[in-house]
Amino acid sequence: LSPSSSPQGARHGNCHSVSPGPGGRRRLRSANAGAAEHPMDTALIVSGSVGKYALINGTYEPTGVHGKFPCWTLRGLHPCYLFHTGKTRWVISGELNDGHTCYAFISDDGSATPAQCHGPWTRCNDQGQWNKDPALRCREAAVSDNPFVHMRMALEGEMQKLKIGDEQGRQVLWKKLDVNGDNAVDLAEIEALVADLVRSGAWPSWLGDHTALTRAYEQTLQDSIDGDDQIAKEEFHALLLNIFWFG
Repeated sequence: LSPSSSPQGARHGNCHSVSPGPGGRRRLRSANAGAAEHPMDTALIVSGSVGKYALINGTYEPTGVHGKFPCWTLRGLHPCYLFHTGKTRWVISGELNDGHTCYAFISDDGSATPAQCHGPWTRCNDQGQWNKDPALRCREAAVSDNPFVHMRMALEGEMQKLKIGDEQGRQVLWKKLDVNGDNAVDLAEIEALVADLVRSGAWPSWLGDHTALTRAYEQTLQDSIDGDDQIAKEEFHALLLNIFWFG
Protein backbone atom coordinates (compact mmCIF):
# COMPACT_ATOMS: atom_id res chain seq x y z
CA LEU A 1 0.00 0.00 0.00
CA SER A 2 1.54 3.28 -1.05
CA PRO A 3 1.61 6.06 1.52
CA SER A 4 -0.66 8.99 0.88
CA SER A 5 -1.24 12.37 2.42
CA SER A 6 -3.36 12.43 5.52
CA PRO A 7 -6.71 14.22 5.32
CA GLN A 8 -5.19 16.54 7.92
CA GLY A 9 -2.93 18.02 5.26
CA ALA A 10 0.76 18.67 5.03
CA ARG A 11 1.35 21.58 7.37
CA HIS A 12 3.63 21.67 10.38
CA GLY A 13 0.80 21.11 12.85
CA ASN A 14 -0.03 17.54 11.82
CA CYS A 15 2.12 16.54 8.89
CA HIS A 16 0.90 12.96 8.90
CA SER A 17 0.82 10.26 6.29
CA VAL A 18 -1.31 7.15 6.21
CA SER A 19 0.85 4.32 7.46
CA PRO A 20 1.27 1.38 5.08
CA GLY A 21 0.38 -2.24 5.65
CA PRO A 22 -2.45 -4.15 7.33
CA GLY A 23 -3.42 -3.55 10.93
CA GLY A 24 -2.96 -7.17 11.92
CA ARG A 25 -3.82 -8.79 15.22
CA ARG A 26 -2.60 -7.57 18.54
CA ARG A 27 0.38 -9.36 20.02
CA LEU A 28 0.12 -10.62 23.58
CA ARG A 29 2.51 -9.28 26.21
CA SER A 30 5.26 -11.70 27.05
CA ALA A 31 5.58 -12.79 30.68
CA ASN A 32 9.21 -11.64 30.59
CA ALA A 33 8.69 -8.73 28.22
CA GLY A 34 11.67 -6.77 29.48
CA ALA A 35 13.11 -4.69 32.28
CA ALA A 36 10.37 -2.07 32.36
CA GLU A 37 7.77 -3.95 34.39
CA HIS A 38 6.07 -0.63 35.15
CA PRO A 39 6.31 1.37 31.89
CA MET A 40 4.19 4.19 33.34
CA ASP A 41 7.17 5.00 35.58
CA THR A 42 9.36 5.38 32.50
CA ALA A 43 9.81 8.30 30.11
CA LEU A 44 10.95 7.78 26.52
CA ILE A 45 13.45 9.80 24.48
CA VAL A 46 13.05 9.82 20.68
CA SER A 47 15.97 11.05 18.57
CA GLY A 48 17.41 10.90 15.06
CA SER A 49 14.45 12.12 13.00
CA VAL A 50 15.39 14.79 10.46
CA GLY A 51 13.66 17.16 8.05
CA LYS A 52 10.17 18.38 8.81
CA TYR A 53 9.64 15.28 10.93
CA ALA A 54 12.34 16.39 13.37
CA LEU A 55 9.39 17.65 15.40
CA ILE A 56 8.94 14.14 16.85
CA ASN A 57 12.34 14.27 18.58
CA GLY A 58 12.26 14.87 22.32
CA THR A 59 11.25 13.40 25.65
CA TYR A 60 7.86 11.76 26.05
CA GLU A 61 6.35 11.58 29.53
CA PRO A 62 3.90 8.83 30.56
CA THR A 63 0.33 10.14 30.48
CA GLY A 64 -1.92 7.18 31.20
CA VAL A 65 -3.34 4.39 29.09
CA HIS A 66 -4.59 4.32 25.51
CA GLY A 67 -6.72 1.23 25.01
CA LYS A 68 -4.94 -1.36 27.15
CA PHE A 69 -1.44 -0.02 26.61
CA PRO A 70 0.61 2.80 28.16
CA CYS A 71 1.00 6.01 26.19
CA TRP A 72 3.38 8.96 26.32
CA THR A 73 3.11 12.65 25.44
CA LEU A 74 5.87 14.91 24.14
CA ARG A 75 6.96 17.44 26.77
CA GLY A 76 6.75 20.43 24.42
CA LEU A 77 3.64 22.29 23.33
CA HIS A 78 3.66 20.71 19.89
CA PRO A 79 1.04 17.90 20.07
CA CYS A 80 2.79 14.56 19.68
CA TYR A 81 2.00 11.17 21.22
CA LEU A 82 3.64 7.75 21.37
CA PHE A 83 1.14 4.93 21.82
CA HIS A 84 0.09 1.42 20.78
CA THR A 85 -2.51 0.94 18.05
CA GLY A 86 -4.00 -2.03 19.88
CA LYS A 87 -2.89 -4.24 17.00
CA THR A 88 0.73 -4.70 15.96
CA ARG A 89 2.46 -1.33 16.20
CA TRP A 90 3.72 1.42 18.45
CA VAL A 91 3.28 4.73 16.63
CA ILE A 92 4.30 8.38 16.99
CA SER A 93 1.42 10.59 15.94
CA GLY A 94 -0.01 14.08 16.29
CA GLU A 95 -3.35 12.56 17.30
CA LEU A 96 -4.13 10.02 19.99
CA ASN A 97 -6.32 7.76 17.88
CA ASP A 98 -6.11 4.36 16.14
CA GLY A 99 -2.71 5.09 14.61
CA HIS A 100 -4.05 5.17 11.04
CA THR A 101 -2.12 8.37 10.40
CA CYS A 102 1.26 8.84 12.01
CA TYR A 103 4.80 10.16 11.67
CA ALA A 104 6.62 6.89 12.44
CA PHE A 105 5.99 3.39 13.74
CA ILE A 106 7.77 0.29 15.01
CA SER A 107 6.47 -3.28 15.01
CA ASP A 108 5.47 -4.60 18.41
CA ASP A 109 7.59 -7.66 19.25
CA GLY A 110 6.00 -8.20 22.66
CA SER A 111 8.34 -5.89 24.58
CA ALA A 112 7.04 -3.81 27.47
CA THR A 113 7.84 -0.48 25.80
CA PRO A 114 8.67 0.64 22.24
CA ALA A 115 12.20 1.42 23.45
CA GLN A 116 12.76 -2.30 23.97
CA CYS A 117 11.47 -3.34 20.53
CA HIS A 118 14.23 -4.49 18.18
CA GLY A 119 13.06 -2.34 15.28
CA PRO A 120 14.00 -0.65 13.10
CA TRP A 121 11.54 2.22 13.11
CA THR A 122 9.77 3.11 9.86
CA ARG A 123 9.35 6.81 9.16
CA CYS A 124 7.63 8.93 6.54
CA ASN A 125 10.13 11.17 4.75
CA ASP A 126 9.61 14.69 3.45
CA GLN A 127 8.31 13.30 0.14
CA GLY A 128 5.62 11.22 1.83
CA GLN A 129 7.42 7.91 1.30
CA TRP A 130 7.76 5.27 4.01
CA ASN A 131 11.28 3.96 4.70
CA LYS A 132 13.02 2.09 7.50
CA ASP A 133 15.17 4.55 9.42
CA PRO A 134 17.96 3.02 11.56
CA ALA A 135 18.89 6.53 12.75
CA LEU A 136 15.55 6.94 14.52
CA ARG A 137 15.99 5.72 18.08
CA CYS A 138 13.86 5.41 21.18
CA ARG A 139 15.31 4.84 24.64
CA GLU A 140 14.01 4.82 28.19
CA ALA A 141 14.71 7.63 30.66
CA ALA A 142 13.71 8.77 34.12
CA VAL A 143 10.37 10.53 34.51
CA SER A 144 10.82 14.27 35.04
CA ASP A 145 10.19 15.90 38.42
CA ASN A 146 10.18 19.38 36.86
CA PRO A 147 6.95 21.20 37.89
CA PHE A 148 6.64 22.85 34.47
CA VAL A 149 6.71 19.43 32.80
CA HIS A 150 3.95 18.28 35.15
CA MET A 151 1.94 21.36 34.21
CA ARG A 152 2.33 20.52 30.51
CA MET A 153 1.17 16.95 31.10
CA ALA A 154 -1.82 18.22 33.08
CA LEU A 155 -3.00 20.20 30.04
CA GLU A 156 -4.11 16.97 28.38
CA GLY A 157 -6.45 16.21 31.26
CA GLU A 158 -7.86 19.74 31.30
CA MET A 159 -8.58 19.57 27.58
CA GLN A 160 -10.29 16.20 28.00
CA LYS A 161 -12.60 17.72 30.63
CA LEU A 162 -13.72 20.31 28.08
CA LYS A 163 -14.15 17.62 25.40
CA ILE A 164 -11.43 19.01 23.15
CA GLY A 165 -8.72 16.50 24.04
CA ASP A 166 -9.57 14.26 21.10
CA GLU A 167 -9.80 14.82 17.38
CA GLN A 168 -13.59 14.55 17.24
CA GLY A 169 -14.08 17.23 19.88
CA ARG A 170 -11.70 19.58 18.10
CA GLN A 171 -13.48 18.98 14.79
CA VAL A 172 -16.74 20.19 16.34
CA LEU A 173 -15.05 23.27 17.78
CA TRP A 174 -13.25 24.05 14.50
CA LYS A 175 -16.54 24.05 12.58
CA LYS A 176 -17.87 26.69 14.97
CA LEU A 177 -14.70 28.73 14.50
CA ASP A 178 -14.16 28.48 10.74
CA VAL A 179 -17.57 29.81 9.74
CA ASN A 180 -16.70 30.53 6.10
CA GLY A 181 -14.91 27.20 5.62
CA ASP A 182 -11.67 28.61 4.22
CA ASN A 183 -9.53 26.49 6.56
CA ALA A 184 -7.90 29.52 8.21
CA VAL A 185 -8.81 31.81 11.12
CA ASP A 186 -7.33 34.98 12.60
CA LEU A 187 -6.99 36.25 16.16
CA ALA A 188 -10.29 38.16 16.11
CA GLU A 189 -12.21 35.01 15.16
CA ILE A 190 -10.49 33.02 17.89
CA GLU A 191 -11.20 35.66 20.53
CA ALA A 192 -14.86 35.78 19.49
CA LEU A 193 -15.22 32.00 19.84
CA VAL A 194 -13.46 31.88 23.20
CA ALA A 195 -15.60 34.76 24.49
CA ASP A 196 -18.72 32.86 23.46
CA LEU A 197 -17.50 29.66 25.16
CA VAL A 198 -16.67 31.55 28.37
CA ARG A 199 -19.99 33.43 28.31
CA SER A 200 -21.94 30.17 27.94
CA GLY A 201 -20.01 28.55 30.79
CA ALA A 202 -18.48 25.89 28.53
CA TRP A 203 -15.00 27.24 29.23
CA PRO A 204 -13.67 28.77 32.47
CA SER A 205 -13.23 32.56 32.49
CA TRP A 206 -9.43 32.40 32.84
CA LEU A 207 -9.17 31.10 29.26
CA GLY A 208 -10.65 34.34 27.91
CA ASP A 209 -7.82 36.69 28.84
CA HIS A 210 -6.91 38.86 25.82
CA THR A 211 -3.18 38.98 26.55
CA ALA A 212 -2.97 35.21 27.02
CA LEU A 213 -4.91 34.55 23.80
CA THR A 214 -2.63 36.90 21.89
CA ARG A 215 0.48 35.16 23.22
CA ALA A 216 -1.00 31.74 22.37
CA TYR A 217 -1.83 32.90 18.85
CA GLU A 218 1.63 34.39 18.26
CA GLN A 219 3.41 31.34 19.66
CA THR A 220 1.45 29.01 17.36
CA LEU A 221 2.36 31.14 14.34
CA GLN A 222 5.98 31.21 15.42
CA ASP A 223 6.09 27.40 15.61
CA SER A 224 4.45 27.06 12.19
CA ILE A 225 6.50 26.67 9.03
CA ASP A 226 4.03 28.12 6.50
CA GLY A 227 4.94 31.70 7.45
CA ASP A 228 1.45 33.19 7.24
CA ASP A 229 -0.47 35.15 9.87
CA GLN A 230 -3.47 32.85 10.26
CA ILE A 231 -4.15 29.56 12.03
CA ALA A 232 -4.97 26.63 9.75
CA LYS A 233 -7.03 23.64 10.78
CA GLU A 234 -3.87 21.53 11.04
CA GLU A 235 -2.47 24.03 13.59
CA PHE A 236 -5.62 24.17 15.73
CA HIS A 237 -4.52 21.48 18.18
CA ALA A 238 -1.27 23.33 18.85
CA LEU A 239 -3.21 26.58 19.29
CA LEU A 240 -5.48 25.01 21.91
CA LEU A 241 -2.49 23.69 23.85
CA ASN A 242 -0.98 27.18 23.78
CA ILE A 243 -4.25 28.76 24.92
CA PHE A 244 -4.32 26.45 27.95
CA TRP A 245 -0.61 26.97 28.62
CA PHE A 246 -0.61 30.78 28.47
CA GLY A 247 -4.01 31.00 30.15
